[in-house]
Amino acid sequence: MNLLTTKIVTMSILGLVSLIVGFIPMIVAKKVNLAKGSRGGTVVSCLSCFGGGVILTTALTHMLPEVNLFLQYNIDHGQLSDTGLPLAEIWVLCGFFMIYFIEELTHMFMSRFNPEKDLASTKDREKQDVEWQWTWAFT
Repeated sequence: MNLLTTKIVTMSILGLVSLIVGFIPMIVAKKVNLAKGSRGGTVVSCLSCFGGGVILTTALTHMLPEVNLFLQYNIDHGQLSDTGLPLAEIWVLCGFFMIYFIEELTHMFMSRFNPEKDLASTKDREKQDVEWQWTWAFT
């Protein structure tokens, strides 16, 4: 198997595993009680964090070094100018902020079309923040 085929197979496997692990919380959420303070909500939250960690680890440990090699190759062959900046890391950061911006826009549009639900979830979040602050203060 040549190098390109190996990279394509590896990238496909990593993407598929990351996608599956990312979907596990959705599947579990349909089958458990997600009421506030329930064990099911905690399990789904932990699975969501684990899935996010798998995707983040995949991006940082496997894809980012490959992008750095690709950029260095293009700099060496005159396709890109050497600015001295960590371009791959900057692009990853821009991607992160783009996803964050899209998420914020989604929340903004959701609150416009369903203000009662968003208000209730905001009050719940504020109550959870206060409970967390009290818990933190007494530990």
